Amino acid sequence: MRKVLISILLFLISFHIQAQKVIEGFVYNAKDTTAIVSASVYFGGTSIGVATNSKGFFSIEAPGQINPPLIISSLGYKVKVITNLSEVSKENLIFLNENPETLETVLLEADPWTRRKKLAEFKREFFGYTKAASSMIIENEDILELSYSPSKNTLTASTSQPLMVINRYLGYLITYDLISFKLTYKTNSSGLTSPYMSYYEGFAFFEESKKKIKNRFKRRRQRSYEGSILHFMRALRNRSLAAEGYKIFKNKTEVKPYEYFNLTRNDDLVRVDVLSDKLNILYKGSEQSVLEVNGKFSIDKLGNYAPQQNIVLSGSMGGKRLADLLPPDFNK
Repeated sequence: MRKVLISILLFLISFHIQAQKVIEGFVYNAKDTTAIVSASVYFGGTSIGVATNSKGFFSIEAPGQINPPLIISSLGYKVKVITNLSEVSKENLIFLNENPETLETVLLEADPWTRRKKLAEFKREFFGYTKAASSMIIENEDILELSYSPSKNTLTASTSQPLMVINRYLGYLITYDLISFKLTYKTNSSGLTSPYMSYYEGFAFFEESKKKIKNRFKRRRQRSYEGSILHFMRALRNRSLAAEGYKIFKNKTEVKPYEYFNLTRNDDLVRVDVLSDKLNILYKGSEQSVLEVNGKFSIDKLGNYAPQQNIVLSGSMGGKRLADLLPPDFNK
């Protein structure tokens, strides 16, 4: 069974942002303190973003309902992630470290896969296994560094620049700062190799592809939302699993929706302690998923959860990835 551990890193963090709060600052090169022009400054997982001016200055209005990290990225520099806005408000100065161009490395083993094969494998796991995946385009896919290790049976991907992704199915333009990607394969007794576990993490910035959202995009977004991990987490937090169409199974036996979920409210967060390391989830009688939990996690009021590495998904929810990803403030 193919599993996926997805860490989009859009969501829960420790600080709270008041509505209409404006964050201002300057972005400089950490090496020589020169201003960085046209650096991207955005709140992860949202459509709220700006660029620095000729003096490296930016002014951005913080979202009022969610608490996403502030992301600063620029070509040739390492991505800066700020999870505590006091880091900006104290000095109003942000320094980016240069990201040296990747040097040619001496390979300890030959990579038998062609770039075409590696790119196809990356896209399949990155985009997911739904209808939406076939409508995804990476405009600058040539910047991807892809490597397959036969001894480790893994495919890795990295890039020094954000990926520019067009989602023609949902009507989004996505700027994605890829932090890590690793796809592990499993070889069966017949010698056939297939994907077993995929992990990727990064930061997404959403823009509407059209000024006016077309009705077909609205319908498709709703379909992507239904049965997604975002939908499930919102239902779990709101104690509405049954009402939203979810059934929970333990060892093939249906159990009460919250028999294995212990929920504790702490301010705006709901702390979840899952009393089983594995549960099966059935959505509307047809979509099956497996939820494996490695520790407690928290859910905010919009359904975003953390730490995301504590959850491993397979089945229907695991197959919905970047192609079905919605901004955390999506309203059904």
